[in-house]
Amino acid sequence: MASLRPWTPEDDATLRRLHGSGMALHSIAKAMKRSKDTVAKHAVPLGLDFDRTATAVATEAAKKDAKARRAALELAVLADLEEARKRVGRAESAREFQAVAQGMDALMRSYVNLLRQATDDGGLGEARSIVGAILGAIRGSVEGEPRLNPTAAKTEV
Repeated sequence: MASLRPWTPEDDATLRRLHGSGMALHSIAKAMKRSKDTVAKHAVPLGLDFDRTATAVATEAAKKDAKARRAALELAVLADLEEARKRVGRAESAREFQAVAQGMDALMRSYVNLLRQATDDGGLGEARSIVGAILGAIRGSVEGEPRLNPTAAKTEV
């Protein structure tokens, strides 16, 4: 049977430092090579607890911030798509048209991937509508129609 390591004042200092850095109980126990029960028992007299409600609040705030950044990115990608759609109509050669269309494809894929990350699917209909308008504009450009108005660009599918 292995002999038990006694708890030392250095262990107290390490526990305070790791706890102060925001580490969870199981992470501290692993770092100190001690059991969670031992770490928890020695945390009590040091006035340390592992209540993570503050962490949960911070996590929720971070999720909201990420959602806001994702929404801003979606708007930026949509603006880029609108600009690319205009460039398709101004393409002067097949090569330029192809390059712009490939860029639009990459932008659209990025936009759809952003929508997939969102928890609600309310934007999916909007994405389908945008894709339809873009495809209509591309068809119109291929067929020689200079108009890029999405409502005027509807063609048979």
